[in-house]
Amino acid sequence: MRILKKIFNIGKKYTKKIIESTITKKSIDHLKKYSALYLSITLIIVLGFLFWQNIVNIFQGTPQIVALDKDVSINILIGALSDKDELMSLYLFSFEPNTRKIGILYFPKNTLLLQISRAGQNKLFTIDELYKKGRWKYLRDSIENDFKIKAPYYLGLKNSDLISIIDLLSGIEMDIDEEIKFYDRYANQWYLIPRGNVNLCGYKISEYLKYDKDIYDEINLIKRKENFVKALFDKLNNLEYLETQENYLKNIYWLITQKNISFNDFCELIYNVKDVKQYDIVLDSAIGGEEHFKDKFGLRISITKAASILPKSFRYKVESLEKSENIIVEILNGTNISGLAERCRKYLQNYEDIDVQIISAARKKDYTNTLIIDRKGNLKSAQRIKDILKIGEIQTDINVSAVVDIRIILGKDIAEILK
Repeated sequence: MRILKKIFNIGKKYTKKIIESTITKKSIDHLKKYSALYLSITLIIVLGFLFWQNIVNIFQGTPQIVALDKDVSINILIGALSDKDELMSLYLFSFEPNTRKIGILYFPKNTLLLQISRAGQNKLFTIDELYKKGRWKYLRDSIENDFKIKAPYYLGLKNSDLISIIDLLSGIEMDIDEEIKFYDRYANQWYLIPRGNVNLCGYKISEYLKYDKDIYDEINLIKRKENFVKALFDKLNNLEYLETQENYLKNIYWLITQKNISFNDFCELIYNVKDVKQYDIVLDSAIGGEEHFKDKFGLRISITKAASILPKSFRYKVESLEKSENIIVEILNGTNISGLAERCRKYLQNYEDIDVQIISAARKKDYTNTLIIDRKGNLKSAQRIKDILKIGEIQTDINVSAVVDIRIILGKDIAEILK
């Protein structure tokens, strides 16, 4: 805002000088008449400056998918939204073009994710809290940080979106293991979804996915989700000439409430994944256990379990996890050097076995030497951190309930290394 004000004042100053430099009333009237033009030129200069600084990227078009047909996975965040625009659950959809496999990670509502703060104050939030704070950007930043992948696109669907899309597909044939009986409060009657192969409309698919009997049975809920996804892809497998039905795909595209992918890229994505077979699809949760962090209680993701769910390209990125445990790290800035903890996070995140979860400020700001504190009784992990940083005094402060394995308190001695 200071830059805008300065540029505007410069334009205003020179406009005034031009007017004052002419002494005749006629000239003054003439210049006053065109003073708006000078201000308009100033405004154009301001907008040009902002564009050059990339501040006006909000006006840019939707970014294009660059991962298609390349040796990298295509990763998309998919959110289940309530009618009040609350995030009920989150999915990381990952497609590997070479192996033609799909892995989908399911994040329940109380999953804890890390808010990545450029100010160096990373904190844990449940996914719905993180969504409320920073919408899709915060979710994407957190997923990309944890899984060391790029997930540039998102789709947010409400229950009504799902129902409409399924109905547009003329229903989906599902293989039901156990019959389901549910009450339709709108039609004021009971419905039965029988056991066996049955074609379900959108509303019944919705009831199948959120069946009340299994609301606290995570295994059954996940199984239902996976059965639905596999049935959906079986439907796509049997849709002929989909590439020529642009209007059909356009209707599906516009039924999705939230999205940041262009229609052309959406179509290209569908064309690439439509022939994936059921046996090449995995949907599961990668919950590693319950954790309590300060005032937050929820579920944390197991990166090693995620590696078994997502396609092979992700497994390659976490090969080190098969050799040693992932080291969860907390970084505290014990100096007055601004941004030092964030620089350390970026430095450590280059190593696949290091998972920086928390960065914050230490209580004291006068640490001369960097401390590497073992919190879980694993000195091997502490030594691994020291080998990477090439500096630091190893200490022990065991707390079996600690969220992190290693706490690093940065001293002034590490500033040169992290330049």
